[in-house]
Amino acid sequence: SGYLAVIYDPSRISTVYTKKLGTSGQYLTQMAKDNEFLLYRIRNTLYDKQQEVFDNNIDQTIISICTRRAGKTELNARLLLKDVTKPGHHALYLNRTFDNAVRQLGKPLDELLMSLDMPHKGQVSSGFIEFENGSDITLSGYNNKGDIDRYRGGKYSLIILDEISHLRSPKVLIEEVLEPSQIDFGKEAQMIFTGTPPRNKVNYARELWNNPKIKHYHWSFMNNPYIPDKDEVIQKICEKHGCTVESAFIQREYF
Repeated sequence: SGYLAVIYDPSRISTVYTKKLGTSGQYLTQMAKDNEFLLYRIRNTLYDKQQEVFDNNIDQTIISICTRRAGKTELNARLLLKDVTKPGHHALYLNRTFDNAVRQLGKPLDELLMSLDMPHKGQVSSGFIEFENGSDITLSGYNNKGDIDRYRGGKYSLIILDEISHLRSPKVLIEEVLEPSQIDFGKEAQMIFTGTPPRNKVNYARELWNNPKIKHYHWSFMNNPYIPDKDEVIQKICEKHGCTVESAFIQREYF
């Protein structure tokens, strides 16, 4: 048996608002405590490399390039929930298609919402979830320039563009539509690019990675503490594909 110790720091209370409780009195203090504890619980399900990104409330543009099975999808689900703990926030997750978006995040989001007991309306499978504090999460897809108009006029506090190396013509979407959509949220807005290392040298993801003004994160399958016997796993993958650990494929996808 053991004990769980939670340290509550009143200095970290943020002003919150709901239609039900207003903005004053003991309800405000209790809601702030509950919110801090919720964030603690979400963060506590991540390992150290993931926590570095989760804790970054300063950088407004972030790129996180990870190998396969590094825990990128689990982190993205938690980043979305972190954002919507703030009232009136609108989080957008984009993958190559709507089906890909739901397939990637459906299970981790459903499991988190259940384990954290977060009241919400809507189903993850529908691509839209709304919370009691007026915040919401949208899961959607971007396959080509024809999808751009779908996001014009939106207002988003957090935008995660997953599989950034595989999105078609993302520069126009980002610079002409998504960046303006975050203006209303000021310094609270974040845009996060995630994905696996690009195969091609000429790629918008590589352009983002080489931009010194963007905060960079990188870790690999080998950093994931939840996967046992990593060397044995790598060896089996090499045998299956008829390659060595030093091959470009293995280095790119797993290291």
